[in-house]
Parts: sequence; structure tokens; C-alpha cells
Amino acid sequence: MTYKAALAELTLEKVNPYKTSQESSPCGLIRKNHRRKDQFQCSCGYHENADVNAAFVISRRPSLVI
Repeated sequence: MTYKAALAELTLEKVNPYKTSQESSPCGLIRKNHRRKDQFQCSCGYHENADVNAAFVISRRPSLVI
């Protein structure tokens, strides 16, 4: 990805992916049982495709300095 980003003159930011598939993007609650296969459902009422939810979580996390 670093190589492809450099070719496209884009900056690549690395983010810690720890528990992104278990964290609710609206409320931040982390529970192992939130994810069921390709669906994500939180006790706050939020439900979404699990990959879409994880993408929202990742988009709000701070970048890692490497």
C-alpha cells in the first residue's frame, strides 16, 4: 500500500486495527458479540454491515507515527 500511495502522490496513514470489528462507530462501545458474520449490531440500536462499521471506526482513530 505504501508503494501504491506514493505512486498516486497520496499520504498513507497507519491506524491500529485492534478491535475495530467489535467497536460501535456511533457510541464507541466494544463488545465481542456485536459482530455476527457480516452484520454488526450494537445495544445502542445501531446496525450496519460489519465492514462498513469497522471502516467508520478506523476513519476516526488517530494515525500511528511509524
